[in-house]
Amino acid sequence: MDAQLSVGKVPQYGAGREEVEMSLRVRCVGSVEDIVEPVVGYLTAGAETEDLFHTQHLIVPTAGVRAWLAPQVAARLGSTPGHADGVMANVRVGYVGMLNGLLRAGVEDEDDAWSIERVTMAVLRVIHDLPKDDPLVRKHGGHLRAARAIADRFDRYAARRPSLIRSWEEARRTNAEVGRDNAQMEWQYALWRRVRDVIDVPSWPARTQELCAGLAAGQGIPGLPPRLMVAGVETLSVANLEILRALGNVIDVEVICVQPSAHLWGEWSTLAAALPVTPGVAPARGDDAHVVPGCDVLVTTWLRGAFEMQMLLASQGISVEAPTGAARPASGQLLHRMQAAVAAPHRVAPIPLAPGDVSVQIHRAHNLARQVEVLRDALLHAFHDLPDLRPHEVIVLCADIEQAAPMLKATFDQPMRLHDGRNVTIPFVVADRSLRDVSPGADLLAAVLGLAGSRFDVASVMRIATDSLVLRERRIGQEEVDAWVRLVETTRVRWGLDAGQRAEAGFGITDITAHTWKEMLDRALLGALLPDAATPLREIGGVVPLTHVDTAEIDAITAFGEILGVLAELENKARHAQPVGVWCNHVEEMLVQLCGPSCTDIDDALAVIQVFRDSTVLHRDAGSTQVLEAVEFAEFADLLGQRLAATPGRQPLRTGAVTATSFVPLRSVPYRVVCVVGLDDGTLAVGEAEGDDIVANDPLMGDPDPRVDTRRMLLEAVLAAGERLVITCNGRSIKNNSPVPLVTPLAELLDLCGRLGVEVPDNPEKHSAVEHLHPRHASGALNFVTVGGPVNGIRWSHDSAALAASRGLLAGGSDPVPAASVADPYPEVPLRNLEAMFIDPLVYYLRETLHIYTERDTPDPGATLPVDIDEFVLANLAESLVAAAGAEALENSRADWEAAAAGSDTLPVPPFADGALEVAFAVASAVRGRASLMGIPLTAPDPVEFKVRGDDGTVIDCHVPNVAEEASSGIVFSLLYHTKAEKEITRLAIRLLALRAAGRRVAQAIVIHRDTGNKTLGYLANVITLDTSIDQQEAARRLLGLARVEPVARVTPCADFGGTADEIVAAGTVDDDTVMDAFDDFVEGNGFAASAEAIVFGSSPVIERAYPEDNPGIIDFLTVRGEALVLEKDGGKGNGLQEWVVR
Repeated sequence: MDAQLSVGKVPQYGAGREEVEMSLRVRCVGSVEDIVEPVVGYLTAGAETEDLFHTQHLIVPTAGVRAWLAPQVAARLGSTPGHADGVMANVRVGYVGMLNGLLRAGVEDEDDAWSIERVTMAVLRVIHDLPKDDPLVRKHGGHLRAARAIADRFDRYAARRPSLIRSWEEARRTNAEVGRDNAQMEWQYALWRRVRDVIDVPSWPARTQELCAGLAAGQGIPGLPPRLMVAGVETLSVANLEILRALGNVIDVEVICVQPSAHLWGEWSTLAAALPVTPGVAPARGDDAHVVPGCDVLVTTWLRGAFEMQMLLASQGISVEAPTGAARPASGQLLHRMQAAVAAPHRVAPIPLAPGDVSVQIHRAHNLARQVEVLRDALLHAFHDLPDLRPHEVIVLCADIEQAAPMLKATFDQPMRLHDGRNVTIPFVVADRSLRDVSPGADLLAAVLGLAGSRFDVASVMRIATDSLVLRERRIGQEEVDAWVRLVETTRVRWGLDAGQRAEAGFGITDITAHTWKEMLDRALLGALLPDAATPLREIGGVVPLTHVDTAEIDAITAFGEILGVLAELENKARHAQPVGVWCNHVEEMLVQLCGPSCTDIDDALAVIQVFRDSTVLHRDAGSTQVLEAVEFAEFADLLGQRLAATPGRQPLRTGAVTATSFVPLRSVPYRVVCVVGLDDGTLAVGEAEGDDIVANDPLMGDPDPRVDTRRMLLEAVLAAGERLVITCNGRSIKNNSPVPLVTPLAELLDLCGRLGVEVPDNPEKHSAVEHLHPRHASGALNFVTVGGPVNGIRWSHDSAALAASRGLLAGGSDPVPAASVADPYPEVPLRNLEAMFIDPLVYYLRETLHIYTERDTPDPGATLPVDIDEFVLANLAESLVAAAGAEALENSRADWEAAAAGSDTLPVPPFADGALEVAFAVASAVRGRASLMGIPLTAPDPVEFKVRGDDGTVIDCHVPNVAEEASSGIVFSLLYHTKAEKEITRLAIRLLALRAAGRRVAQAIVIHRDTGNKTLGYLANVITLDTSIDQQEAARRLLGLARVEPVARVTPCADFGGTADEIVAAGTVDDDTVMDAFDDFVEGNGFAASAEAIVFGSSPVIERAYPEDNPGIIDFLTVRGEALVLEKDGGKGNGLQEWVVR
């Protein structure tokens, strides 16, 4: 077929050139790999006649093709025969947009008046007078957002429907009406016409038509290269073809398209020849015109984009050469047979899958994180199986790069210890990230944009204040940051700069300053300047100074205040609408104030801001105008944030490591191993077009179609794989383990495998030979077996740590018992250790040996104001009142106490604070009043210190607070202002035992606590006495017995499992029905999941592992502990009194 489109003789531009015939040549190749030799031939064609320093021009489809092609070409250009030692220089490689750039050299004004940003500003000027409740404005959430949406649409019309824009341009010149009979088009034309008047420059389709007409007439454009090649493209728009055809009149243009199936190209040629030539207009899209009888329907459907490209070229009168390219090596592997089926879909034949053929793998897991773990093992297998496979020969394509990137980085950055003891790390880089992901300045700007106009919650403010750029500018270290965190927690900041900001933000709160950032700073600065008072009072401006703030922290506090000041300034400005240019200035000033004028890390962010600033000037000639229409800051921030996310950052596509990207940058680029990760529901969403979108409502050939594009990208992954294709997706629900169906494109690919001979069962519970189902966890036993594992015949996992965990689970749970069953005894055992050990030996083990603290964090209150008070916070309030009063009446200190509490951010917000103070005062009065009646002193006495010694050298070091000894009988006491007294009662019983063992004159232990069940009294007094049989020697024996078994509890998890330990002591053995029942009741109960037992023994504990027969030390410990202290109630609770006896 003749591929030469002769356009006559046109002079080439340049001194000494003869007139030669120029042409447009279009031809097809089977894959991107086949463009290397034509590109080398193009670059070397004029080497002898052209200027050595003349720049060559090459257009490729993506940055990935550019990065891959450069070393391929460089190895051949000027190389020594037999050596890949060439070099590629002075070649300008661009993308399809370069075509517009070549034409733009013939336009007098340099600025693009029809850039998307300037069109946005022009639309804003046109629609700014619309009321806020106008349907268009309301639909998009504001004038600026609406302007951007309309500008996007007009830009798409210009690219995909240039003839439509030209008709609108022509109608404007003749003042004609367009679309009168089409309401959907009429309003858009009317709006476009007004936008055209504002811009006052012909639209780009109109200019293109004029310039192309000039080229067709032989009028050259200064600066055009003598030759141009477009290589590796799969699709071109009508506008692109129009420019290429026009350029072919004055320079040599060669276009190399990718058509994977030469057979289908031949079958479709008849349709192409019958199409009428309609320059500038694409044919209408048909539903099934691409289907060819006798060919595999999946291949023809997935290659619909190639079909439309062939039809589009024919409709523009451009002849195309038949596809050529090197034949793929014949192979019986499934991957190569799939590729052959694409090239020749009329010869698809089923051949049974050969044993050991793992060229195509579909790994199905439970979620994306597990998929990434499976991928790492798949790559390790590939590096083992494929000779001389190198990391840069592997590509990972992510259906959702934003979601997958952090998981990929976390998994691959972590070295894996293999079963042979080696540590292996696969070189890995995540490319194709947005500017926000790779630029710290852009990330900081995005955070600030999200903060302005918000509640100024703790997480958002601290995110900005602790940003590395902000800290570096102010020379702030970790010590100062720790001080900030402590101050925020101490003052209980919730949200809001101050009361004014809360009111201006429209949250309906005008007079509450509690829990604001301003109050934190005021209290912290005043606390640093004033000495701590026993009871902090309101000082200057009614501010209660924060206690325990050192003067050395003033610099850290003022630095934090400076940062807040910068943010507050932007927040104040954001309350009023401003022009876009003014917003650009404000945001730039804020960024410089935060990071410093010499910070180069914000250059990328400032460049994006400059783009918005430039767009406000519609044209820069003598009649230039600036868009001054005011918009809300939230709209400006939204558009600027979108630009930060859409602007590509640094793309390390060829680094020598395994590269992970989205589908776009490296699509079609050949790799030995191609991996596709996260091909799941929701990642290939097609979306829905708006009802009045002209392009979507009347699709033409060549228009983007998400359904076709996603399938084409998956097909390209299949064709790009040289030796192995690895796909990961979800196979079972993480919630209930039920089967999850494959997404449609992947299911279609599996159907093709079925037609090639792979048995694909209809039952969703079963899977084909190319599907591999993986266990939920990396430690699943099936990962380490060769029969019945995810990939039959292969031990899948390489992770030795996961293997160790799996073996522990198979043995009935990981063994928490260390090799040593007894620790070295302390020279002197602190009594507080025995108390903690007795109350909860398992928690004692976690703290003393593993240094694990099991207290659950209080749920983050978020950006909310407290309307109630926690029981323990209220108890602290009551205790502070008692401490402030000393020996005096509580009423005397009440006023100062209430003032300090009101200014300390401890209380709920008004009017709920008054009720909390009343309750706290009542609790303090009740507990303190009862204590006085029982002879407890109003001021705490000095602690009593003594030692209990055993005959074997055991020493217990005792430090007992709140002991009031008398000649006849003394007491040891504890006053609690909350209701949780059970542990304290046990603790006081042990202290009473220690005092008796030391021969001290103390007969009772008293614990008085708040009792919400007694509405009248509000307290309960617990009086503990020792049984008459417990003399000094018996008390010492029991206490020393606890000290003797303390080393066991320190290294051995001695668990209670509810009442199981008591039942073991009573039965004398673990093998007893009452013991088994108690164990099962606790494990099946609601409290087990949050217990220390669940932390140590896992979610499915086995009693034989908790109380092993080969470790008698546990039973010995439980027995000694059970005999040391038996605390029983002596009678019922009456008149606010409960008596206890230690038996």
